[in-house]
Amino acid sequence: MLNNHLTFIQSVYKCSILLLIVSCSNIKVINSEGSQPQAVYEENECGFAARDVEERHLIVAAKIKSSVMANCFKNWLRFEDNKKQKISTCNQLSIRRNGSVSYVQVTEANGKQLPKDFKMCVRQEYWKMSFSGLQLDNSHVIRFPLNYSSI
Repeated sequence: MLNNHLTFIQSVYKCSILLLIVSCSNIKVINSEGSQPQAVYEENECGFAARDVEERHLIVAAKIKSSVMANCFKNWLRFEDNKKQKISTCNQLSIRRNGSVSYVQVTEANGKQLPKDFKMCVRQEYWKMSFSGLQLDNSHVIRFPLNYSSI
């Protein structure tokens, strides 16, 4: 039992080395008059600014839950000749009030096309996610970047 637990921890540690979640670059949004708006939102590199606290919590929860995507990257990398790869993705999720995922879109942050196997695996993992523990007041659409690297 202990041996299985230690093996699991070791495999999670190895996968976490492959997955690097880089913090987003922040851009201040200013209104057309050049003055500070009443609420200053920070926009991430996927072009999205969280409007409220619930969206910020959803983004943090989604990034934490996205650690399982390391397995998708690791499996895709197994079949590649060049083992030194870097992929940047923009992820868009629509989340219903009950915490279930109703829409998933994963695109390359630089406008390139993602490998189909990797993209399909990531989308399937997002569809499985549940955010019901956050007890949301409203449905939300969140966008956030993730970076995968084996370098």
